[in-house]
Amino acid sequence: MPDAELDGFADTFARRVAGFDRVGVTGTKELVGAATEIPDEEAGAALAAYFRTVGRPENAHRVRRLFDAGLQQPDGVELDLGKRVAEGG
Repeated sequence: MPDAELDGFADTFARRVAGFDRVGVTGTKELVGAATEIPDEEAGAALAAYFRTVGRPENAHRVRRLFDAGLQQPDGVELDLGKRVAEGG
């Protein structure tokens, strides 16, 4: 997908999903999660790829914002991490 189309696609998709029943969305997420779970032998490589990405200078402001909001603390941002990460900034 061209970069110029990504924001519009993501916004439309998120609004569409938000219109469905919460129980249905939760069940679907569980099914997708189970079907796409990576094998244990690939987990190390996946985690390494994540840390290479999150550690890029372009993401430093996002990581800093999350820590300022309570990342890795028992409350705050950890309670709704998916939403907070998606907020950008």
